[in-house]
Amino acid sequence: MSYLFLSCTCCVSLLNPIFSFRVALLACFPGIQHLMCYFHVKQACQVNLRGKPMKEQKDILHGIDKLHSTTSATEYNELYRLIFRKWFEQHSAFAYYFENQWNSGTAFNQWKVLCCSPGVATTNNSLESFNAMFKRSYTNHTRHTAPAL
Repeated sequence: MSYLFLSCTCCVSLLNPIFSFRVALLACFPGIQHLMCYFHVKQACQVNLRGKPMKEQKDILHGIDKLHSTTSATEYNELYRLIFRKWFEQHSAFAYYFENQWNSGTAFNQWKVLCCSPGVATTNNSLESFNAMFKRSYTNHTRHTAPAL
């Protein structure tokens, strides 16, 4: 019997905004870049905005989209100053939330296009779609132990 051993090098991980996942990945893969899934960043902001009028939510989410699409730190910082000032005047609680959760902290601030190399996905939507198809087709959306599979 012969064995084939494969080796791979991982240079980027894509995270959900769950601190324990980040800690585990940093422990297992200390030398790689950890990016945030933009879909989950935006989803968390939408949850935080619940209860605000729809027009205001759309305006804030549009600003987040513009920030996400910046391609340099200079462009991001200039745009962020303008957007943050507007948010602070109109929605100070959200402005503080966004600043502390997604901008100034070191845990979850790598969600912008400028943080990743060209060609690196900024969402894990394709993986989420595959998982949903797998669950629908093979497990009927129920949890199973490894031996049961």
